[in-house]
Amino acid sequence: QVFTTGYKAIDSGMLAGGPMRGELYAVMGMPGTGKSLMLVHAAVENLIRGRKVLYISTEMAEDKIAQRFDAQLLSSAYDDFSINTMLSHQEEIFDELDNLIETNEWTEDTNRLVIKQFPAGVLDIPMLRSYYQQLVMRGFKPDIVILESVREMRDHPKMPTHESRFLIIRDLRGFAVEEDICCFTALQPNRSGREVQKVTEIDDDNLGDSYAQSRPLDGLYSINQTNDQKECGIGRVFVIKLRDGKSRYRFYVDYNHKTLKITEIDNEEFKLRWQEYKHNKQESTITNTMDGEAADIRKMEQSLKKKGLEDNTLEG
Repeated sequence: QVFTTGYKAIDSGMLAGGPMRGELYAVMGMPGTGKSLMLVHAAVENLIRGRKVLYISTEMAEDKIAQRFDAQLLSSAYDDFSINTMLSHQEEIFDELDNLIETNEWTEDTNRLVIKQFPAGVLDIPMLRSYYQQLVMRGFKPDIVILESVREMRDHPKMPTHESRFLIIRDLRGFAVEEDICCFTALQPNRSGREVQKVTEIDDDNLGDSYAQSRPLDGLYSINQTNDQKECGIGRVFVIKLRDGKSRYRFYVDYNHKTLKITEIDNEEFKLRWQEYKHNKQESTITNTMDGEAADIRKMEQSLKKKGLEDNTLEG
């Protein structure tokens, strides 16, 4: 089962919790926990369902974002796929892309995805509207707009940061309503989030810059992952807010570092992998400690032997 909780295909007839047109959803997490990967995943899942996606980056270069899309979309191109080996398997990659186009009946309109990078601190809502309209005039009308990070947008001049960030989120949702699209973005927690995720889940009161940012949102999720869980390749997602569906619960995910896919796993699998990881790490720590103690003993023996030789030399 792919990770689709909260990221179901957008459909005007969908009820009870799935993202819909005219709505805004956000993913929140500490740096390195996979916010951008989840946004790419949301895009990929909806591309496969026939939607058109505009992905706007304010942090990462367009070719790097495209590489993430390729990894998630084309991971079945060859055995033992890895994002690091795609260049050496270009023929298989292009064959898989052709197969994807044919399978999803995109042959009449292969223009499904636009990736655009804006420099940090430059993009604002009026510029976003203008760029969107340019695409529409050229024949590309997105169903979904993904804005990689609100934090890297241009703030309102002569206004406190917390007020500016609230207005950006409010206007972004207004943009979604006006254009009849669904928007996704990423938010940053404050510094307390790093400690909070070690014992529980990051919540809306851990939002950085402005607590009020959560009010206009139709859905808000937090990604929670300790350093050990990151090494183990697992994480926890907490559904903080879902205006038309169930909220205030957690589910568990697996990170595939070769394909960059995020897959939902059940509680039992999460516990099993977490326990195995901790057991293996404990055994490794014991082994390293024993090796360290053995090394210390050898050093002590060598030191005593050397001292004995020196004493014998002095006596001689």
